[in-house]
Amino acid sequence: MNMDISQLQMPPVSPDGLTALDILQHDDPDMPLLTKTVLQDSILSLTLIKYANSPLYRRSTRIDNVPAAIRVLGTRNIRSAIIMATMRPLVRSQDPVARLIWQHCSDISFLCERLTRLSKHQDLADEMTFLGLTHDIGMLVLAYNFPDIYEAILDVSARDVVDVSNLEQSHLGIRHDDIVEHILKDFRLPDCHTALLSAYHSDFCSLDGDIQSIRRAILDAAHHIWHKSHQARSFHEQTSASYDETMKFLQIEERSIVELIEGCGQL
Repeated sequence: MNMDISQLQMPPVSPDGLTALDILQHDDPDMPLLTKTVLQDSILSLTLIKYANSPLYRRSTRIDNVPAAIRVLGTRNIRSAIIMATMRPLVRSQDPVARLIWQHCSDISFLCERLTRLSKHQDLADEMTFLGLTHDIGMLVLAYNFPDIYEAILDVSARDVVDVSNLEQSHLGIRHDDIVEHILKDFRLPDCHTALLSAYHSDFCSLDGDIQSIRRAILDAAHHIWHKSHQARSFHEQTSASYDETMKFLQIEERSIVELIEGCGQL
C-alpha cells in the first residue's frame, strides 16, 4: 500500500493557535497579545490551565486562569499545550488504542523531563518535555485514520517485539515519523526539532557530543525506562543505542535511574 499523506485526516491548528505560535516565534514574545489570543480560544485556554496544573510543575496552589498559566508555563511549554489542544480530537474517549498512544506520549514527556534534570543538561528540560510529548503524534494520526489496522499493528508489535515503524511500512506504506514531519510544519518548530522527530525511529546513529545526540539520547533513555515499566502492555519502538550505552553517555547515576524506574508506577 502506498500512502498519500495529503489524503489523511489531520488535526487542524485553530486560527488562534496559529496566531499564538507565530507570537511565540519571536525572541521577545508580546505576552499581553499572547494572553489575549489564547483567551479567544476556549479549548486552548482550558488546555493551558490543565497543563499548568500537571504534576510536572508541582504547584502548591491550583492555577485557575490563563494569565497565571502562561506565567507558570513559559513560552516553550505553551507551545506544548497548543499541540495538546490540537491533538486531543484524535483521542476518542472510547478508543483504547488512541488513549494508549496518548498516554505513551505523556509518559515519555514526563520521563524526558525527569531524565534531563538528572543529567548535566538541565537547561534542556523544557525542550525535552516538549519533544517527548510530540515525538509520536504521527501514531495518533494513523490510529485515527486506520483504527482496525493500527490496533493490529500495535498488537503484533507488543506480542512479537517488532518495531512499530517497520510494521507501519509493511502494512500501510508509511511510517509515523513521515507524518510527524508533515504535522510539525504547522507548529513552527525549529528545524533541529523537526529533523530529529521526523527521523527519530529510522535514522540510527552513534552518540556523539553534539546537542542533537543529547536530545536523541534523552528520548532513547525515556523509551528504555518506559518499556521496563510497561512490558505487559507496551508496543515496541527501536532506539539508536542500548540502555547501557545511553545511560553511560548521559552520565546519570544508576541509583537515580533505579529510583526513577521504581517511581514509574505512577505513570
